[in-house]
Amino acid sequence: MDNTVDEQSTTETPKVYTMTVTASKGEDATSRALTLDGKTLNATWTEGDKINVMKRREMLGNVDYALLGTLSATTVSADGLTATFSGPLDSDKISSAGGLIAGDKLVLGYPGTHLGNSTSAFVFNYNGQDGTLSTIASDYDYCMTTTSMSEMVTVESVNATTGEVTTSGTASFTNQQAIVRFTLVGSDRITPIKPVRLEITAIDLVQSVALPESGAGFSPIPTERTLTLNPEGSTNVIYAALRGISGQTVTLRATNDENDFFTYTTSTAVTFEQGKYYDVKVEMADGYNTVDLSSLTDDYTTPYGYTILTGTLIGGHKISIADGATVKLRDVTIAGGNDDSRPWAGITCLGDATILLSGTNSVKGYHHYYPGIQAGGPLTTLTIEGSGSLTATCGGQGTGEFGAGIGGGRNQEVGDIVIKSGKITAVGSDAGIGSGSAQEAAASCGDITISGGTVNASSYENGAGIGSGSGGRYISSCGAITISGGTVTASSSYGGAGIGSGLSYDGVGGSSCGDITITGGTITATGGTGTVGTFICGAAGIGTGTQAQCGSIIISGTATGTATHGENNEATSYDIGTGNHGVCYSTISVAPGTITGTIGKYPE
Repeated sequence: MDNTVDEQSTTETPKVYTMTVTASKGEDATSRALTLDGKTLNATWTEGDKINVMKRREMLGNVDYALLGTLSATTVSADGLTATFSGPLDSDKISSAGGLIAGDKLVLGYPGTHLGNSTSAFVFNYNGQDGTLSTIASDYDYCMTTTSMSEMVTVESVNATTGEVTTSGTASFTNQQAIVRFTLVGSDRITPIKPVRLEITAIDLVQSVALPESGAGFSPIPTERTLTLNPEGSTNVIYAALRGISGQTVTLRATNDENDFFTYTTSTAVTFEQGKYYDVKVEMADGYNTVDLSSLTDDYTTPYGYTILTGTLIGGHKISIADGATVKLRDVTIAGGNDDSRPWAGITCLGDATILLSGTNSVKGYHHYYPGIQAGGPLTTLTIEGSGSLTATCGGQGTGEFGAGIGGGRNQEVGDIVIKSGKITAVGSDAGIGSGSAQEAAASCGDITISGGTVNASSYENGAGIGSGSGGRYISSCGAITISGGTVTASSSYGGAGIGSGLSYDGVGGSSCGDITITGGTITATGGTGTVGTFICGAAGIGTGTQAQCGSIIISGTATGTATHGENNEATSYDIGTGNHGVCYSTISVAPGTITGTIGKYPE
């Protein structure tokens, strides 16, 4: 068919490009897919729709498509199958594209606000979908005309005076995506809790590069791509706009608001044809390897990947988490004790680890040298989050314990600890959360970061509630302590700070912590009281333990709460700053209206 285009002049006479576009419906010439009628795509145009006009260019065998501008639908037929598009294009872009002359090949793309690239081929952006059909209709309804040279819209003539351009060829649009309705079923937890995120992975699933005719230009290397859909509300029915794929394996992964993980991978190749609608019910499987602790007959290390631990550990076996693994604790009980034949923590992380909490969980170390949950070695990170609760306790209370509730044990060096959510109670003889005691060698942990949840951390002897354990000849230390949210209660029963460093037996410096930064959350920090030699220890609520050190203390933002030092009868102790005989050579800054308490340090 012939189409008339009015061009916006590069002289004083304006040239306006107008074009009549036919968008027919059917398997061979589908166009838009704005609505669904049952399981049939209704392909129609709507007044105000915009399309991009792109010119094919070829140089040294390479082909690209230069964007000339955008046209708008001014007239739409009653059945929505035909529309007239017109409007001014960008004269600068036309000039940059080498002008517009008879014989030029044009490609048209919808929507005009998304499609088109001035330097190479077309890229369709499928990211940002929320799983609803309405969003697909408004933002992801991609269609375009052919890039086949023999069928492409061709410029026949350009009137230099009026700017009127005539074209030949059929401006028939074809959908660039399939629409799929996924209904996720299968697990007893996927329906009542409802997944809130769906990830779909396949080769070239979410991004399509439209190439020129066969043999010209370049061919991209197929890449595995993942589309993530984030519905605003909880639902197990999710719509997705996907580029057409043929004969590929597709993997679905869903997570819900309980951090449960479900997965499905097609056993045979899947085809989603462009311009078609699919209604798929997917039997999702639990994505975790589930282990009932009561059934174990030997030590157990979770594999790399995802594992659910549940039940009560009966045999006192050593439970470890592989480097890089994610473990969900669901109603777990590890009773621990004080057994010299079991020198290990309740749970031992062998490297980076993520622990997700569901239900009620209790984990205790099996030996008084060891923590309830032992973080990985230096330069690793233990991350804890979830909606459940965890009580983590060091081993062998009342027998000269040396471990933290969460972190390190006696003479151990461990990595960072990150708490994002959950209800967590950590009880140590040294730090509640942090490092253990330094007896025959140094003990340490990395940075401690708390951004949410309800955290109650306490030391019933010499360590800080959150921070470092006790030290003397050898140093027990921790890195920076950062709290940005949550409800945090931290205390020490003896000579450690609530938040900061523990007690130092042999003069200043046996216990230390890095900078303490608190910018949010509700904080209650209480220093410990005890005796060292002839004086009574009075550790800071936030800062140093007795005879210990800390870095800068910066409290600002939305943080609120109180800090209280322990009783003492010698040197001055502060609620925020240094405890009895402690030292701080760095900055102490507490913004008004945040955490209350006396502020000071030695030396001043």
